[in-house]
Amino acid sequence: PSEREGFEVAWRETVEERALGFGDGPFTRSQMDTKFGRGKWRPLTRTAIPQPGRATPWRCIDNAKLNKGNAASHFVETICCEKADLPAATTQEFARILGPPSRQGWSMRGGCNDVKKAYRKIVNGHLQYMVVMLPGPSTGRCMYWIIWGWVLSFRHSHGKR
Repeated sequence: PSEREGFEVAWRETVEERALGFGDGPFTRSQMDTKFGRGKWRPLTRTAIPQPGRATPWRCIDNAKLNKGNAASHFVETICCEKADLPAATTQEFARILGPPSRQGWSMRGGCNDVKKAYRKIVNGHLQYMVVMLPGPSTGRCMYWIIWGWVLSFRHSHGKR
């Protein structure tokens, strides 16, 4: 796939995100300067990369390395993920305390929810850094979009230090 195709896919995905209420745009540079102040906002280049063999054949990428966003940001907090054996260990602990489930009449059920667009639902008070830029599909002119939630581009989004 060509770079142009990646930008076209990213444009369509961004339009879809706007329709879902996760962003606004497109805007011109002048409109962004009016909104945030000249030099007071920092766009991330957005494109899409192919993912052969996946249910979603393309994935948008927002480049926070290119605009120095990664170098200018740092961790304040992080998450700790549990291991896959947590449900078994939890059930074992319940059985130790309550007795075997078959004799005591209790059972355990579990599950996992994958929240669609989860990062887009994280409130962000720094929208001037949640701006993506894409070439317009008909003009090739650079246009800007404000993403309301968190863009998944900063290395900290992936737990990388």
